Amino acid sequence: MKFFQKRGVAVTVMVIAIVASCVWGLSKKPASLPNVQYEQWVYDGANLLSASTESLIEQYNARWDDAYYALCAVATVKSTQGWDLDDYTSALGENWGLGSKDLLLVLIDASDGPTWYMNGGDHIMSAMLAASSEEKIKSALDPYVYSGDWDGAIGALMPVVDQIFFTRLGAVSDFAYPYSDSYASGWQDSSSVGSIFAAFLIVLVIALVIWVILDRVRYNRYRRRYLAPGMGVPTVRYYPIFWGRSLYRPRPAAPPRPPTHNDNNRRPPSGGGGFSGGSRPSSSGARP
Repeated sequence: MKFFQKRGVAVTVMVIAIVASCVWGLSKKPASLPNVQYEQWVYDGANLLSASTESLIEQYNARWDDAYYALCAVATVKSTQGWDLDDYTSALGENWGLGSKDLLLVLIDASDGPTWYMNGGDHIMSAMLAASSEEKIKSALDPYVYSGDWDGAIGALMPVVDQIFFTRLGAVSDFAYPYSDSYASGWQDSSSVGSIFAAFLIVLVIALVIWVILDRVRYNRYRRRYLAPGMGVPTVRYYPIFWGRSLYRPRPAAPPRPPTHNDNNRRPPSGGGGFSGGSRPSSSGARP
């Protein structure tokens, strides 16, 4: 442990710990959102879909847009690291310009296994989350996604979405929801600021803990060496890691205080030279 008492070693270890914490924090940085384009409702970033499947999605969306001013965007990605899936799809839908009646399907070909997540605008979510609709969506996607058949998953999902749109939006008049409102409010907005701030706090806490441990080790050694009972005044003063140590020199004793008056002007001490009246002579005694 003596090796770690040196200031240079302590500073080096601290710097290494901070750098390692920063690297760890960057490795947990949330994945970037896809660079999606408005009106291009298919984004195959993970290269999972065939050209015929992408064409199928475009055909369904064109029909739904004409009939209901609604659509179902599809994105494929490799990772959503650092994101909650609901926050991820909400942020992606906001960036994509989706509206309150639109749906979004994200297919994730992650290293730990494939998965999917579906989200939607406020106006369509109640229909999508109904017990019957939710079960139909899961039944359409799960067998194909978890077996790696991404084209089959899209082929099974599109008829289910078509039924949801017809049930929820088919009886709605075209004049009740004008086109300009279709891509307006209703899609949740989110960001990764909270995740980045949490990662920063974790790195900061780790750095402080390492700092405290190193400083405690140094102080324990200092206490054993200089503050043991009977050792008197320590010759070395303890300082935290980043300020080093310096010699402790006890303050010298103060010199005697000089007299405030000259000796010649001092008042003679009581009982010294001088005179005083003697005893009164007896009346019977002779005069000297």
